[in-house]
Parts: sequence; C-alpha cells; structure tokens
Amino acid sequence: MATKNEYVEKLQAQIDEWKSDLTTLEEKAEGSTEEVKAKCCEAMDELRAKCAEGESKLEEWKASAEDAWEDFQHEAEEHFTAFKASATETFDKVKSFFA
Repeated sequence: MATKNEYVEKLQAQIDEWKSDLTTLEEKAEGSTEEVKAKCCEAMDELRAKCAEGESKLEEWKASAEDAWEDFQHEAEEHFTAFKASATETFDKVKSFFA
C-alpha cells in the first residue's frame, strides 16, 4: 500500500494533469461553434467541480496524521478510483464534442 505522501503526490499529479487538459479543452472550445461551446460549458463546469473536489480531498488527506492515514487509506483509495473514473468519463464526453 502507498504511504500517505505517495498517495498525496499521486492525486496532486492527477489533478494537475486534469487542470492542464481542461485548459486545453477550454481553448479548443473557444474556437468552436456556439453549439459546441454550449455543450462543453456544462461538462467543463462539472470538470472544474471535480478538480475542486479532488483538491479538497487532497487537503484533507494532507492534514491527516500518519497513523490516521492507515485507518482510512482503503476508503481513500476507493474514493480516488471512483473520482478518477468519473472525471475520465466527463473528459471523454467533452472530447467527443470535438470529434
């Protein structure tokens, strides 16, 4: 199992990657039709919310004591897996608007 610091670094790297991807998609949407922009708007808001949720969890995990981390590591792993799947699904949805 990963240590708390390894897990925090992993989540931070994922959030940073998603923020970069979101910026790229926002730029792509700006050059698109109004119809595509409208479709993207809601999904991108959802992605921003997912990033904010991830950052909130990240701060919670950073603040936990090392011994407390062991107590809820399994829950954290499940949460991150579900979070990642949901965000990936939303990113794929937005990308499909440009296909």
